[in-house]
Amino acid sequence: MNTALPREASKKHGRDLSVFYKYVTAFAFLSLVFLIPLFALPGSAIDIELQKQTAFLVLASFSFVAWLGSMVATKTISFKKSWAFIPVLFFLVSAGISTLLSIAPHTSLLGYGGQEYTSFLSLLGFGLFFFVGVHLFSSVRLAQRLWFLLILSGGLLSIVNLIYFFDPQLLGTNLIGTPIAATLVLSVLAILGSSLWLVADTDSETTIFPKGLWGYVTLISILLTAATALLYLIEIDFNALWVSLLVGLIVFFIFTLLRAQEFPSMSYFVLPMLLFVVSLLFLFLPSPLSGHLPTEVTLQFGVSTEIAAGALFEHGWLFGSGLGTY
Repeated sequence: MNTALPREASKKHGRDLSVFYKYVTAFAFLSLVFLIPLFALPGSAIDIELQKQTAFLVLASFSFVAWLGSMVATKTISFKKSWAFIPVLFFLVSAGISTLLSIAPHTSLLGYGGQEYTSFLSLLGFGLFFFVGVHLFSSVRLAQRLWFLLILSGGLLSIVNLIYFFDPQLLGTNLIGTPIAATLVLSVLAILGSSLWLVADTDSETTIFPKGLWGYVTLISILLTAATALLYLIEIDFNALWVSLLVGLIVFFIFTLLRAQEFPSMSYFVLPMLLFVVSLLFLFLPSPLSGHLPTEVTLQFGVSTEIAAGALFEHGWLFGSGLGTY
């Protein structure tokens, strides 16, 4: 009896199934990147942070399971070797121990009261997100889609926040949470957009900046995100936010200086330089804007430092009082 044909058919079925799982993995991963900044259920009694945590964990887990399925289908195990996995794994193990020793284990595990992003469950989701991303985005095409969807999401988020800025009651939400949280997200997206813009004129086939119509959509999204981030920063005028943007831009400039030969056109540095100059000026100058956004009460840096130091002193400097208990 000839068993070669059934074996070949089985292998072909496994390869086809593996390709299908890889498509599912990429779809779930890209959906996560695009939807999480925008995801919110209008009128829901559930806290927006919990909504985003649930959506993030579902998509991250779905992507991870589909990625595992692609290997099971072909009965092969393939892992990339990278030193980057070591600090991520070390951080997750430390966070897990801190959760076990926490003064509020349930809060540390799941999060509570708008602090879901500090929970071990969320950190584990970020770990899965990082692990799948490293293995998934080895092709330029997928990287282009990832960056495009991320920047487009930032552009749409900016439109929502511009509407919220001029009339907070019209939409009732900025899709992120507090104005400070929205400002921080927009600032990060503005820096990422500035870094992507640096390779806009690269003709290489390996460039990750979209071409044609999608390139213009990406550029408009970058500019809109940067403008909205500055508008929120000037309105809130919180030193911690200005410093955060400055630190991010300094890291950006250090990277570009170390690899200056890859960025021949200096014209694309206009946007990050503008962000840097404005941030530096308003770190010391008073804001000309006020009254557009709801007032948010935050602790001063000195008080926050004192509380954190007290928790570490009382519960141990190694693992503290537990995730999300600050």
